[in-house]
Amino acid sequence: MLLELITEFFENLFGILDFTTILIILGSLILFFLIVRELVTWYWKMNKIVRIQKEQNQILLEILDEIKRKK
Repeated sequence: MLLELITEFFENLFGILDFTTILIILGSLILFFLIVRELVTWYWKMNKIVRIQKEQNQILLEILDEIKRKK
């Protein structure tokens, strides 16, 4: 029942819209997703956290190398 309603909805929707309009809508949705994703990562400081973790990994590797040289 639900699957038939969804199928009918999309058949009616795509029957009304032409290919160019569908591409524009799809492109707009992708652009919207990318913008929202960037805002979310900025708000939660995810990019900064990743950068700091990379720096920590580098420092830890340097410490490990120093320990290996002293042995």
